Amino acid sequence: MQFELIKEAFIFPTPMYIYRFTEFEQHRKELYYYFDQDDIWLSNEKRNNLIATRANLHKETALSPFIRFVQASLEDTMSRLGYMRDIGITSAWATKQLKGGHHHYHVHRNSFLSAVFYLRDDTGNAFGTTFHDPNLPFRQIDPPVDRERAQFFKSSLVSSFEPGVLIVFPSWASHSTYPSNSENRIVVAFNAMPIGKTNTDHYDRYNYQDPAIMDLKEYKPL
Repeated sequence: MQFELIKEAFIFPTPMYIYRFTEFEQHRKELYYYFDQDDIWLSNEKRNNLIATRANLHKETALSPFIRFVQASLEDTMSRLGYMRDIGITSAWATKQLKGGHHHYHVHRNSFLSAVFYLRDDTGNAFGTTFHDPNLPFRQIDPPVDRERAQFFKSSLVSSFEPGVLIVFPSWASHSTYPSNSENRIVVAFNAMPIGKTNTDHYDRYNYQDPAIMDLKEYKPL
């Protein structure tokens, strides 16, 4: 039987964009110095052998070159997704996973785009972020696997942990981390929202505020 494949298409994918901080080596020493300060970590809130900073790192002058890189990456992502480039960082925080530390399965609520930046791994064998297939509940059949071909349907994907690399993804994309096999795994995370009036509906009056002029809530544990 003869057949012709006209087109291969993937509908409703989860977009992910990976950027490299090209000035990372130039700023690595100052970034490591900043995150080596004990007083920036909320050590009294340690859970799952993981500690975090406050979520206002995007306001820190010492991190300005790094934050500019993240901002430019977010704007590029918006453009590639077909939106206006205007977007603002609403929160930025770092997490440090000690030996055996892990992050639970979660999404970033009340946000449009999120990102993770791989900053530091002292042992060189840290796991990256595990992203989970949002369509998994609708996939109930597992056919026989062709071992010589890559499988299209996967329940999860573990990114490589490469210092100096930023991964931008939709905030609804669920993710987690495996228990750390590194003594000092540091990741900086971001949330961002679009800025300005929408232009898709005449009756839609929503105007996204610029986060740069917003007051930040102080961190309070639940």
